[in-house]
Amino acid sequence: MVNRKTWGGNRTWAGAKTLGVITSVIATAAKHGIDPVAYLAQRARSPDPGLAILLA
Repeated sequence: MVNRKTWGGNRTWAGAKTLGVITSVIATAAKHGIDPVAYLAQRARSPDPGLAILLA
C-alpha cells in the first residue's frame, strides 16, 4: 500500500487513525493466510463485525 506523505491522503486525524487500523487488519489477515478483502467483506456483512476471528 502506498500512502501519500505521512497522512495517507487523509485530511483529519480520525481519517489517519482509521487508515492505520485498516492497514493493520489487512497486514494481520495476510500473515494468518486469510484473504484480507474477503475477510473485511465478511466482517462488514456480519451481525457482529468484530475482529475476533483474527485472534484465533
